[in-house]
Amino acid sequence: MLLPLILLSGPLAGYVLGRLAITKLGVPNAALPVLVGLGIVASGIQSFRLIKQIQQSDMDKK
Repeated sequence: MLLPLILLSGPLAGYVLGRLAITKLGVPNAALPVLVGLGIVASGIQSFRLIKQIQQSDMDKK
């Protein structure tokens, strides 16, 4: 259940931060897809680390 939340939270955080940056700081609208993309990349990295940690934990138990 943790992995879907990680995969959802990155792009969602990028979207929220992008909308805030556009409305409050006057950042161009082109920043929104960039920040969502960075959120996707961050979620992928975090998911990879979680899977790697789980695999390592399983190997230690054997």
